[in-house]
Parts: sequence; C-alpha cells; structure tokens
Amino acid sequence: MTQEEIHKVHEYIEAHFNEHLELTRRLLQQPSISATGEGIEECAQMVADHLKELGATVQLVRFRDGHPIVYGKLYSKEAKKTIIAYSMYDVQPPEPLDEWIAPPFEARIVQMEPFGDVIVARGAINTKGPLMAFINAVKSIMDSGLEPPVNMIFLIEGEEEIGSPHVPVIVKEKLDELKKADAVYFPSATQDERGVPSVVLGCKGIVYVELEVRGGSWGGPKERDIHSSYIACVDSPVWRLIHLLSTLCSPEGKVLIDGFYDNVAPPSPDDMEMLKKTLEVFDEEVIKRRFTVERFRGDAKGLELLKNLIFSPALNIDGIYAGYIGPGTKTVLPYRAMAKLDFRLVPNMTPEEVVEKLKKHLKKHGFSDVKLKVRDAYPWAKTDPRASIVRAAIRALNIHGFDKYEVWPMSPGSAPFYAFASPPLSLPFVMAGLGHGSRAHAPNEYITVKGLKDLEKYIVTFIYEYASLK
Repeated sequence: MTQEEIHKVHEYIEAHFNEHLELTRRLLQQPSISATGEGIEECAQMVADHLKELGATVQLVRFRDGHPIVYGKLYSKEAKKTIIAYSMYDVQPPEPLDEWIAPPFEARIVQMEPFGDVIVARGAINTKGPLMAFINAVKSIMDSGLEPPVNMIFLIEGEEEIGSPHVPVIVKEKLDELKKADAVYFPSATQDERGVPSVVLGCKGIVYVELEVRGGSWGGPKERDIHSSYIACVDSPVWRLIHLLSTLCSPEGKVLIDGFYDNVAPPSPDDMEMLKKTLEVFDEEVIKRRFTVERFRGDAKGLELLKNLIFSPALNIDGIYAGYIGPGTKTVLPYRAMAKLDFRLVPNMTPEEVVEKLKKHLKKHGFSDVKLKVRDAYPWAKTDPRASIVRAAIRALNIHGFDKYEVWPMSPGSAPFYAFASPPLSLPFVMAGLGHGSRAHAPNEYITVKGLKDLEKYIVTFIYEYASLK
C-alpha cells in the first residue's frame, strides 16, 4: 500500500506543480534578511500561514532580542514516529546588488545553461526553496486524501544566518514536546552540477568574531580620520589591524594561535569508510568550476582534499573595513579599522576554548587594546550513519533511481544541529534531498525548477520510507 500511496502523491505533485512553483516564488519574493531585520516579521507570518493551511497548530515564538521562530505541530492518527522538520526562513544580505542578473527578491525564472529553467533569488537554495518544497510535499500528501505517515514538529527559525542564538532556547522551552521526536530532518536540494546527490550527517561548529582597532594609548588618531600626510609621525590603526591578522594564520593556511589544534580529533573508522565510498563518485573538478578556483590549497586531491575540507578546522577573513574606498582619491589616515573572521570547528573543539585561545593570542602579541566581539558561537555535530533516518534518506535515493551518491560525515559549513544532537535530546539528523541549486551567499543564487519538483517527490518518498522502517 505504501508504494501506491507514494505514487498517488507523486501524481498529485505533477498535476499541481505550477501552483507549487508560484507559492515558492512568492516566499522568495519576500525579503527576510536576519542581519538587518528587513522583512523578517512578514516572512515569519507567511511561513506560519502555510503551516496553518496544513492543519498544524502554529505559534510564533518571540524573543526579547531576536527574530521569531515558527513552531508548529502536525499529528497523524496512525503515525508511530515523529520527526522535527528543521529549516530557516532568513537569508543573507544580497549585496553586491550590481552583480545579480535579476533583482534578488524578484524570484525571476531564467534560462541557465546547462540546467534550463532556474529561479534566481536570495534564499533559492539556502534555504527558502527547499523549505517550501517540504511544505508543498506535506500538503500534497494531505490533498491526495492521505494522512502524513509521521507526526511532524516544525521548527523554522529566522536567525540561522546570524548564529541561531535562540534555537537552544526554544529546545529548552519546548523540551517535553521535542523529546517525543525520533529524528530531525533538514530538507535540502543536494544534487551537484552532475546530478549526483549527497547525504550529509554532520556539520562543523563556528565562532564568528569582529576585531576592531582604534587609535589609543598605543598611537593613532582616536576620534576621527586625519590627513594621510601625518602617517609620517602618527601610527595607523589599519596597519595595526593588518599586522594583527598576519599573526593569526600562515600563508599555507595554518592557524598560528597557540594550542588551536590541541583537541582536534582524527576522523573515525566510520568517517573514513564514508569518505572512501564518497571518493568513488566525488569529482573535485566540479567544486573548482562551481567556485571558479584553479587549484586547492597545497594542490590537495582525492582523500587528502576531502579530509582537509571536512575534518580540518579553519580560519577565514569574511571582510575588512577601513578608510575610504569610494571613487577617485581621498587621502586619509583612518582612526579605526575592522575585520570580521570565522573559525570553523571540528571534533573535539569547543567554541569556548577557541575564544579563550584567541584572547590569549591577542595579549601575547601586544594587541590587548583591540576590541573583540563574538557574534556567533556553537559547536559541531555528527550523526551515526546507521541511524534509521539516514537509512531512509538513502533508500529514498535508491527508489528514485540513484545508486551513486555521496555520504558526507560532516558538512564544511555550520548549522545549529548540536541543539538536537546533544543531550538532552540526542537525536539523529540528516540533510538530504534531490534538486540542484548553487551560489548560496553569493549573487545569482539559484535553484532549478525541475529540481524543486524532484525535491517535493523525494520528500514524500523519504517520509514514507522513514515511517516504514523498524
């Protein structure tokens, strides 16, 4: 009976996909930039309204100093399992605007070779497109006259792009309900440019900081920019920041903070098995083309490249700001300079130790005056590859005709799965799905139209497969 039900819902998706596509475009047309707050309230309400249409009980959980989490519950009479459907409705700022081929919140459908029709929009792939695919998939089950085969708790946040500060808060607040869940699913369009899908079982942690240098007792102007000719006798906060940054990382990418690597754990036997299996289909040239890079650091290839990407901690400079960068010339000696950095953490590092080691590094190198602000900080997370939610994700790929896929023990990126994977919940989680998109956080972010339809169908199959597993 299960396969008949899946087929029935897939047929419904085929017949109603144009409606689903427009619903997805409408959500993408609504700005929801967590860094500035633009459109957040409106988008949260849109998501809540979609969940209410499913028949879910919905609450906008608000916080004194943050954006609301859309929290909903949808229970089925015969369901024996419960999943937490985690997602996000917030997006990154769209700048630089002049590099987009269409306005970032128009959700225009354009032709993009070799993929055909794609939606170009901020949030298309990360992650409002997949979020809407999940909602459309659940609605398709119900509109087909069926009940979802699992109970669902929706936890859709509006602060993922600014560090998910309130996910652990809502986990604590809703702990009794969340403890009834068996697993967590993050709907994602994972196919690469070749069409090869992936299943992701973990993610790195993150520490995101700001460093600000201002003139002070060490030297430099304290209150305003001054004429650049005075560099002959007045120290520069910009040079001071540059010298500071040069103490943090070697030209080869090694982090130079004392003890930074002390708690880094090597990949486990399960990790290595997954990496070797992934290598059978992994193509590093795809990543090069995607990110327009000519070579990887150290000319790493194959297994070494995957280990570096997934299991090595890293330090990145996200941005540097100082002085005048407008048209023409303006000769100034700036009174302040700022850099934004992110550290990516792997097992068994903790955010607390990284922040403390950074503070000691600044003091050791004579930069105690530099203002340090921690913006985001949370740990890594991993899931057992034998978990039933993982097996269901892979079985769904097989049912859709995919016998070649990549299984990533961890994503190089970060997400707040620690809040679910760690006690007191200790739940397995998985990121999986069909569909292709790319350019998250960059201009011309996109998701393929066909991929959205494939993702909706995959989600239906996945839900039924998970419900049927013992």
